[in-house]
Amino acid sequence: MRRVGRWTVVVGAMLALGACGPLEEEGETPDEPEDPVPEIFTTQQAATGFPELDFASRPSYLATNSVVLTFDDGPDDVNTAKVLDALKAANVKATFFVNTVNFTDVSTDPTAQALIRRMVNEGHEIGNHTVHHPNLGTLTAAQIESELAGVESTVRPLIGSRRLTLFRAPFGIPYNPNDDTSQIGKVGPVVAKHAVHVGWNIDSQDSGGCAGNSGCISSTVTNALKPPGGGTGSYGIILMHATSAATASALPGMITFMKNNGFVFRKVEDGVRGRFGSTTASAEQVDNLPAHLNRSTVADTFVRDGDSANTNFGTATTLDVKTSSTGFNRDAYFRYDISAASTISKAKLRIFARSSTSTNLNVGIFSVASTTWSETGITWNTRPTRGTTALSTTTVGGTSIGAYDLDVTSYVKGQKTAGKTAVSFALHCPTTVTPIARFNSRESSNSRPQLVITP
Repeated sequence: MRRVGRWTVVVGAMLALGACGPLEEEGETPDEPEDPVPEIFTTQQAATGFPELDFASRPSYLATNSVVLTFDDGPDDVNTAKVLDALKAANVKATFFVNTVNFTDVSTDPTAQALIRRMVNEGHEIGNHTVHHPNLGTLTAAQIESELAGVESTVRPLIGSRRLTLFRAPFGIPYNPNDDTSQIGKVGPVVAKHAVHVGWNIDSQDSGGCAGNSGCISSTVTNALKPPGGGTGSYGIILMHATSAATASALPGMITFMKNNGFVFRKVEDGVRGRFGSTTASAEQVDNLPAHLNRSTVADTFVRDGDSANTNFGTATTLDVKTSSTGFNRDAYFRYDISAASTISKAKLRIFARSSTSTNLNVGIFSVASTTWSETGITWNTRPTRGTTALSTTTVGGTSIGAYDLDVTSYVKGQKTAGKTAVSFALHCPTTVTPIARFNSRESSNSRPQLVITP
């Protein structure tokens, strides 16, 4: 079911988590180094009034040597794997905007499900591209909601409970200023509840004038980046399709060209941070309604038993959580100031995490009565007691960073009613697990944990 979009020619017109210090045991794979923090670029407001990355050929929120590879419409059962193979061979990360009923029905296709798992396990970002690939401008608000929520309900169980807070509208409509924007007032508010909209800066034309022609696709992209006659090139987010055999064929040569010409591979989340100046990227843009009170951690750390039972990890950039039958247990602790919250109707802990392997694992958030523990003093042997029943749980899946929400409303409201000005939590795996769940700490360069309070 090939979807050929009405693409307008635009040519010429962020987590990984880093190692936190302790040596690895039990066959664990060492972490990759933390991605360098992107340059600080001019922060812009979205042209539509909703959070988005626009369609400018030279986006000011990215450095001029930046390239961001993005792939729409997958997965299919053949070409998406070839795209992933090419990216893996080149050690380059990309963003995949997926449909769930387009080239295949993901809910019933084990091959497609495995491809989605592979995307996040190989360090790629994953975004929402609707269930059926419709022109959103032709739908009702309820239908638009169904298209976005449908992808979430199908994809999230495959890769843990991570949120999908990046979105690209099919055909770019109604966000692309070169196309029909008349329905943005209807589409924008629905999308903004779920995700940041992601446009593109260079169209590879692999579903348009270059469809089926790998040489045309390659020259369209490379000539845009570096015009053969000289002059100023484009850069930024490149639009391609994971279902195109010609794109998969052209990809290795394009990547080599980019590397040889000094281009730096970025992720979509880097663009979001560059545009909005956010440390937590797209998830924070979705959550940052005016009424929300986002509280940063006052203190966070993890503790570990065994030969590290007296070791403090208070300055770690990642927090490890694991329950093992052979030792090497870890729990993470967080403390938040809630004195500024006059009323609380909802509260959730927003965390950014990944698994140390491709295995999904269950993590629970537990109450901690003590709010006086010291980030630089706490150890396994001095850790405060946590509650015995999880306030809520989530499933961390995939080896790429993802945003997760844990509902802590009842506990935070209760503590506030009791006159408390601070709350503490512990992250703990309720059952024995093999992999480690790794969470960004407040010392991380981006995507830090927050307590999001709705009055």
